[in-house]
Amino acid sequence: MAKKKINHLKRARRVWPRLVQIAQSKGFDTYGENAGSIGLHHRSAAWYLGVIQAECRRRGYPPLQALVVNKTTRKPGKGYTTTPTTEPAYKKAVCRVRAYDWPKAAPF
Repeated sequence: MAKKKINHLKRARRVWPRLVQIAQSKGFDTYGENAGSIGLHHRSAAWYLGVIQAECRRRGYPPLQALVVNKTTRKPGKGYTTTPTTEPAYKKAVCRVRAYDWPKAAPF
């Protein structure tokens, strides 16, 4: 029996509006909260957030996925490669994300 292919692009499109709302409210989301919002386990977040990271990079957008953090460390995980995770660099990236005029729907 063939396995069903997971559509990470579709998942990324589903969480995009939530991330935009979080950016506007100046909040953060944990991996568990973000994945749970679309009925998934927190470990699946890395895959669809990777899609968002790649699309933001390709389009010259700030790293929207930076708003999703580990619930203990309050920082992005090892898959976050857009900016260094040093405190100053990460804070600067988050400021850019919050200041950006994001499209409500995923542009991909």
